[in-house]
Amino acid sequence: MVNASTERGFVVSPEPPRGRPRRTIISQTTRDAAGRKRRIPEPLEPAFPLLSLRGILRWSPRAPSILDHGDVLNVSAGRYAIAHALRLLNIGPGDEVLVPAYHCSVMVDPIVALGAAPVFYKIGPDLAVDLEDSEEKITPATKAILAAHLFGFPQDGPALRAFADRHAIALIEDCAHAFFGEGMGSFGDFVIGSYFKFFPVTEGGCLVSKRPEIRHVGLQSQGVMKNFRQLIALIRISYRFRRLRVMGPLLRLIDGPSDASIEAPEEKPPTDPTSTPKVENVDYIRRDEDLDATGLTKLMVRHNTTRYTTERRRQNYQRVVDIVGETPAARPLFPRLESGIVPFMVPFWVDRLEALFPFMEDAAIPMQRYSQFLRKDIDESVCATTVDLSRHLVQLSCHQDLTEAEIRRFAGAFREIVLREN
Repeated sequence: MVNASTERGFVVSPEPPRGRPRRTIISQTTRDAAGRKRRIPEPLEPAFPLLSLRGILRWSPRAPSILDHGDVLNVSAGRYAIAHALRLLNIGPGDEVLVPAYHCSVMVDPIVALGAAPVFYKIGPDLAVDLEDSEEKITPATKAILAAHLFGFPQDGPALRAFADRHAIALIEDCAHAFFGEGMGSFGDFVIGSYFKFFPVTEGGCLVSKRPEIRHVGLQSQGVMKNFRQLIALIRISYRFRRLRVMGPLLRLIDGPSDASIEAPEEKPPTDPTSTPKVENVDYIRRDEDLDATGLTKLMVRHNTTRYTTERRRQNYQRVVDIVGETPAARPLFPRLESGIVPFMVPFWVDRLEALFPFMEDAAIPMQRYSQFLRKDIDESVCATTVDLSRHLVQLSCHQDLTEAEIRRFAGAFREIVLREN
């Protein structure tokens, strides 16, 4: 594996802790000289919450959440919650749904799967919905607007509610990044949630609504074995990130001896990067639309919907921001959290992100790049801000299960890369 950081003399990708095998994964972003997606180190810290003995035994008062705002339909993923919202609104062929130009593909896949058309509206540099542009996109075929609280930062709920009511369309409030937070989930006709972003689970999402029709949706149980497999998967990945160490003997019994070096499967030959993508995302599976979330997922959500979760996320967000700081080449999109905001991740603007991202990957930083792959029909003419964010925004983890040492390690590595390159 070619390590970009080593080539440039950086020392930001330490060896894994003792007893932790070095794993490699396939980059979804960067390629090697042969045009193949690079093998990169798996992040040394977990990007999302995991199981831990301390977390299992911890008690904390319950925190307000989007689940407080209506009846709850638990589904196997947030994307299927969007599908059920569209179905309950009788949206189908010939209809249009307003969607932010800066979006995740799973917002669009259910719309396309039902035969409707996504129509993209602009957002501002602060991620706010551009209601003037949205107004211009309204047609007789418009049936709903989908608005997302990106990274946990709230949209103007009352303004969105007034906009939807004025045009007699539905408001789908996407809280996939905002399970907690003041006012979150209180404005939409339907509210979308995603569980794995906030809780130690491998699947699950929810649809929340006060509309009575949600009570008549029937879902299929995933069965006892799915719960068992999910539990083992959670234990396995938690153990890999130095949680639940007492479960080592059980995992060795199940898995057998592990290699010191573990790699992802070989990638298939790369396709033409200019080729037209499939209409539906490979992660959108129609037969999974009607699956209930597992009992284990529901249990983990109930146990962890707590003030500890919200307070730790806020503390960790600010800790990451304080360690990285604001440099000439990088800055946090939101340097300070206002009261009531519970973040999903920490968004940073990086001037030369395309050049620096391989070094960030090699530094094994837990991060993601939201909306880095734009649809071919989204360019500067649709939303110049979206194009800029796609090229320059990266998000660092700040979830409740990160330790102070872990935050210092990856936030410090991120800062070192940005400063040295600058």
